[in-house]
Amino acid sequence: REYAEKVFRFGQGVLVWCPDPSTLSKLSLRWQPGRWVGRLAGSDENIVICVDGVHYGRSVRQIPEDELPADLQPLLFQRLPWTLSFPGRSFGKLPADEGEKEPKALPPVVAPGGGQRPRGGACTRTTQETRRFQQEEGATPGCRACHSPGGTPHSAACRFRREKWQQQKAGVTAEAGASTTRPLGTAP
Repeated sequence: REYAEKVFRFGQGVLVWCPDPSTLSKLSLRWQPGRWVGRLAGSDENIVICVDGVHYGRSVRQIPEDELPADLQPLLFQRLPWTLSFPGRSFGKLPADEGEKEPKALPPVVAPGGGQRPRGGACTRTTQETRRFQQEEGATPGCRACHSPGGTPHSAACRFRREKWQQQKAGVTAEAGASTTRPLGTAP
């Protein structure tokens, strides 16, 4: 699936919406000017460097370079802090190893199952079992959870009906397993 959210150029001038206005005074700005540096992988929030620090926010708007504060002009973003030197600091140079080749990129590590967590609430065995039960037997009349799922517990009648279905299913699999096994020394 292609990424659908807006991605800005690294260091581009943006306005970020401060998500918690309760901590701000009435006169402080809700939209803070800053430089866009990326997105968080887990929550997909934008990471923006502002004059007063780093802000994380979902709403970001592009602004022209001349509207940025003087503290955030491009000079600060010519080199990154983790490079060997940048304005105001100099760490020297690392010794170069002779004959060392360019390192090869490692292939991406993918977790079993495609690397993504299953969605839709079917993560647990109980939920998967409940869905199979509802597909095979249908919804229990009068059970609110069967008709509109979303955290509502199943009724006692529904739980009893599902336990009975599980016992029948376990009995069928036990009978199928018993019919295929035979004692040693007997002819087929």
